[in-house]
Amino acid sequence: MTPILLACEQALPQLSVGRLNVDDYPQLTKKLQVQGLPTLLLFQNGEPVARVSGFQPKSRLLDYLQRRLGREQHA
Repeated sequence: MTPILLACEQALPQLSVGRLNVDDYPQLTKKLQVQGLPTLLLFQNGEPVARVSGFQPKSRLLDYLQRRLGREQHA
């Protein structure tokens, strides 16, 4: 999913992508309630505000992120 996320990051300048290896950070994984992979969490001001679980095609994920980020900017 990394190439898809990097493409989304390039298309959306307000998006910053980070990755977490769940094997290296099991307590944080539990705190964030990550139960399956891949899981995408959107954060605003350091707090998770949205979650996408499971693989998403690039077009679908990009559309979702555009809509979600547009809402966050107007909130």
